Amino acid sequence: SPDGRQVYYKHLKDEQTPERIVARDLVSGQERVISRAPDDSEFVELAMSPDGKLLASKLNWRDKAPFELVVAPSAGGELKRVTSIAPPHWFQNVAWTPDSRQLLFTKHYWRDKRLDRVELWRVAVESGKEEPVGLAAEGIRDLCIHPAGHRIAYTFFKDSTEIWAMEKYLPVSGAAK
Repeated sequence: SPDGRQVYYKHLKDEQTPERIVARDLVSGQERVISRAPDDSEFVELAMSPDGKLLASKLNWRDKAPFELVVAPSAGGELKRVTSIAPPHWFQNVAWTPDSRQLLFTKHYWRDKRLDRVELWRVAVESGKEEPVGLAAEGIRDLCIHPAGHRIAYTFFKDSTEIWAMEKYLPVSGAAK
């Protein structure tokens, strides 16, 4: 949480209860359920809004479609669907804008069972209006937005294979000098 007093995490489904998002008070150790995943779904990724009021997550449906981007009040309450995408495409890498009004995420587009492209998008949490940001690359992930909103850092991943050789990396022994 922004005040550092709570940690939010997902608690996996068991025989008695569905998967859920839980808040743990770091001082008292008390836990409370924030939201429960609908049957046959799971939360993937959690992102706390900068104002601390909402938690965002990707909701995956087991054996169903579409994938959904949802938010839940950090005080507890019902999930709200913000946007969705139909398979075979999906999205991930959820991050909040500094004003807590929009979410950034990556859309992964597939063609003929191969990843075609990954695009950075944003969606207004209140209206669900989404639009591309203008960045597309094969492996955008791990979004991090500057608190002032002026820059976005991300990891770029490219699936490729290279062979490297390291020379003269071991220390020279006394006899070999």
